[in-house]
Amino acid sequence: MSNDEIRIAIAQECPRYQIKFDSKEQRISIYELGNFRADGRMDEIQIVLDLGKIPNYPEDLNAMHEAEKTLEEKEWFRYHQEIAVQTGTENYSTAWEWRDRFAAIHATARQRAEAFLRVKGLWK
Repeated sequence: MSNDEIRIAIAQECPRYQIKFDSKEQRISIYELGNFRADGRMDEIQIVLDLGKIPNYPEDLNAMHEAEKTLEEKEWFRYHQEIAVQTGTENYSTAWEWRDRFAAIHATARQRAEAFLRVKGLWK
């Protein structure tokens, strides 16, 4: 997947963005959700015209950290397994071997992005 495809796919999984594809006009519309008000209602949705406003998940560890926070607890183990595959440590004897942990801690944003999308079933 290209970086832009990764950015769009992850943004769709994060609660901050809504992305819609208009097949009739062959156009992608990206909406950024507004802030919640004190009364619990959400401000109007604002259109984001520029793909550049979506976080650069494949190149930004901070953005990936925010995306990782959206993983459900039931997805954590699979995510760890995917990180092991991305970092080449999947064949070690135990999931907690030091090589696994070291590699997972040092996984690049791109590796984390691919693992995230594989867990969600969105990697193409």
